This record gives sequence, structure tokens and C-alpha cells, in this order.
Amino acid sequence: MPGHDLHQLIGRLLMVGVRGDGPSHPDFRRDLEACKAAAVKNIILFDVHLPRARELEAQGLCPEEARTQATRNITSPEQLRALTDLLREDLGDDLLIAVDQEGGAVARLSPARGFAPSPSPREFAALPEIEQRREAEILAQQVRAVGVDINFAPCIDLAINPDNPIIARLGRAFSADPEVVTGCAREIIDAHIRAGVAPCLKHFPGHGSSTADSHLGAADVTETFDAELELAPYLELLSCHRPSSSTVGAASEHGSSLEGDSTSTGAPTVADDGRWHGFDHDSLLVMTAHILDRAVDPEFPASLSRAHTTDLLRKKLGFEGVVIIDSLDMNAVADRWPPGESAVHALNAGADLILHGFNASSAESEHPALVMSDFIAGAIESGQIEGGVDRLGRSAERVNRLRHRLRSGR
Repeated sequence: MPGHDLHQLIGRLLMVGVRGDGPSHPDFRRDLEACKAAAVKNIILFDVHLPRARELEAQGLCPEEARTQATRNITSPEQLRALTDLLREDLGDDLLIAVDQEGGAVARLSPARGFAPSPSPREFAALPEIEQRREAEILAQQVRAVGVDINFAPCIDLAINPDNPIIARLGRAFSADPEVVTGCAREIIDAHIRAGVAPCLKHFPGHGSSTADSHLGAADVTETFDAELELAPYLELLSCHRPSSSTVGAASEHGSSLEGDSTSTGAPTVADDGRWHGFDHDSLLVMTAHILDRAVDPEFPASLSRAHTTDLLRKKLGFEGVVIIDSLDMNAVADRWPPGESAVHALNAGADLILHGFNASSAESEHPALVMSDFIAGAIESGQIEGGVDRLGRSAERVNRLRHRLRSGR
């Protein structure tokens, strides 16, 4: 394949952050040019520029005020809609734009920026079912209205460890009960798909039992991970995908995974016996976590592990949709490998989208898009990526199917 075509192909597998809330910001055009040069087709947006927030806290501001002042990409609903339109004008109408909008502590579209408040997952789980459905619809419609395609929610980690610093303590888990988590996640997923937004199940295989925050360093769950509990929501939500109206009853009776017709909306289907069936894999993503389970892979965290991504998620759980890794600028990965190496490990593991939020350190001045693109191209040319260009092509096809689902719902 010619170098230009390889460059374009790699760009379709990169999701990166950019600094600034519009063209007047001094770093915005610089980062946008880096994305253009790397042919990037996926962008993640943040409300807070974390390096600036840390600087303001060091100057004496309280964390909440520091985060409010340290604006990154989002200042208001009107501004954000203008920004997403601008990004598509510059990077192409096929650009996919993502945010993290779980509700509660993780809400890029926050009341401080003029958006409607959303309950945290823990609060969501305590609501009556009819209120859950209403809140899920408000959440999904708000994301859709500002031109965002992908929401990195729901978080389906279990609150196994109540002292978990990044999940349970922040109210990001619906419950410690897999059935409660699955039920709440269904409402979120269904509302997003109906709104034309792709939801994302995270953080595979489960961050809820960890004792550490993978943003800050290694998170080893070897002694705490409970596969039977923590994989249960994935088993339920990803089962029986793409059911057609004529075969859904048979799928229910036999528990089989069936391929339905191509007109499936991606919404869940209920058979005559009242059982839910899983969601269309082309309509959602799964995010792999930077957690290390040495019993499964003694070297790599799940995000960079073939044992987790290909053997467990793809083969055992049968997931055929887009796998995206958690951000490569998180210390659990960044402390061990530079971005290019991490990206190659993730691709060899079986991931499709390589995420780098470019929002962790004030020392980061060079945008990572070209660095990762060049490193991946070199790895292809030197045979370091198993399957070579064909392997990348299969990931691009999965992303294209997701993009088609979203565009057809516009």
C-alpha cells in the first residue's frame, strides 16, 4: 500500500485531544494542524485543561474553582456546537467527536458550563425506572445537540471496593450488584442509540475492585479481580447482538448469538418471554482499562494485552464492534512506554481506536498525533504489527461501520 494511503488509514484509528475552545486560542490552530498532518478522524473534547487546573490549585484556588477557570474545549452549549461544527469543517464531515459524560463527578457538559445537571451513576441507580429512562434521555439528547457522536458512558464497573479512589468513591459505579449495573446500563445505552450517539461500555474487564487510580500509576487487580461478578454486565449486554424480529425468539430459547438483518436499529429487543437481548455491536464501543491482572497477562495491562482484548473480549465474549483503549497519557501506561510504543502494543492486542487525550502534563508541547502515526507506520514497515496493513484495515472497517450507524441517524 502506498505511504499516503497507509498514513490515511492510521489517521482513522487515532483519537486525540486538542487544546483550546476555538480558533482564537493560541494552541488550537497548532493542534488542529497536527491533526490534519496525521489525517486524524477522531477527536476527544474536555471541559477542563488539567495542567492549568493543577497550576491554579498550586496557587491556592480550591479544586472546584480551579477546574472552572481552567477551560479546555467547552464553555457553553452554543460555543461547543460551534466548535464541533468547526472541527468537522477542518478535519472532514466524517470526523467522530467524543466526550466523557457519565453524570455526577465525570461530566464534561457540566452545570458550570451551562448544561443541565445529570445524576451520578450511583444516584441514577437509586431512581425509579421511569425517572432513569427520563434522565438517560436528557443525557443522550444533550450530548447529541452539541454535535458529539460518542459518549464514553455507561461506566459498568462494579462498586466492589467502596474505597476505590477512581470508581466507587466518586459515585461512578451504579452498584456492586451486576444485575443493577446491567439494568441501569441498558437505559443509558438505549437512550444514546435512539438519540444517534454511540455509547461505550467501560472499563473492560472491570476497574471496580482496584485499589489504585490508573490515571496516577499502576493499578494491579491480580488479587482483587472477581471475573464472575465483574464480567457479568459485559456478558449480558453484549449477548444476542443484532437480533432480527424473526429470530429473536429462537435466540432467547437457545441462548445463541445470531446475526440479524442489516436494518437493525441497534436498540435492545425484547422477546415474547420478556427477556432483554443485547445490543448491536456496530452501535457501541468497549473501552479497555489500564489495569494489570497478572493471572491473565503478567506483562501488559488490559488495554495493551492480547489475552484481554482478543482472547477474552473478542473470542470468549464475542464482541465484534469497536474496541478503544483508555487514554495513553494516563500514568499507568505513560510511565512504562512512550505513546508510539503503547499504540503499537494496543494494536497488536486487538484494539481498534488508539486514544490519547493530550491533557495530562504541562510538559507536553508536541502534539502526539504525528508521533503515534509515524511510529505505527514504521512498525508496519518493519513487520512489528501482526497482520500488517490488513490488520489495520479490519479495525478501520469496524470504525467505519460505527460511523455509518451514526451518520445514518443524523
